[in-house]
Amino acid sequence: MNPDQGNNLSERTDLPTFDEIYEAYAENILNYLYRLTGNKEDARDLTQDVFFKVLQNIDKFQYKSHIYTWIYQIATNHARNHLKRKRRYSCLSFVDTEVSDLMDQDRMEAWSPMLATAPSPQCTLEESERDAIVRSAIESLPFTYRVPLELRYYAGMSYNDIAKVLKISLSVVETRIHRAKKQLIKKLRPHIEDL
Repeated sequence: MNPDQGNNLSERTDLPTFDEIYEAYAENILNYLYRLTGNKEDARDLTQDVFFKVLQNIDKFQYKSHIYTWIYQIATNHARNHLKRKRRYSCLSFVDTEVSDLMDQDRMEAWSPMLATAPSPQCTLEESERDAIVRSAIESLPFTYRVPLELRYYAGMSYNDIAKVLKISLSVVETRIHRAKKQLIKKLRPHIEDL
């Protein structure tokens, strides 16, 4: 899913208002920061910080890139700094994800909510155990691999947009995502029967 899907901010030539920007991106940024931090309160605080910085600097935005790549860049920097500070005090938890999304490169898509049908208690328990294994594997990835993976498969960004957000080349983005997937598969291989 493209971050601009469903709104026309990327097509405009004039600067959108802060309220329009917040309405279009706040939920996506909150979810992104939650997946990076594993903590709802931290994600909320960081989201406020991100949009405060957007508000302070919106008049300096020059449309050299999409506005969402600029906002994700701010969010990534805030998350990186926050996690560096927090790393000293606790272990990090990470996102809930579908194993099939991690194991099957062709099916890696943005996370979508579970179907409306209620799962059986046995399915719920198995899914919870599976998610804990995957969460642990993702948490153990270096930040430099985890962030591009997040931006690609949870934020739905193109490789070009990820390169802009992280200020790295397209080939570095491709390499980091490839290495992240290889590391995840290696880490999850001993748990295949449990997944």
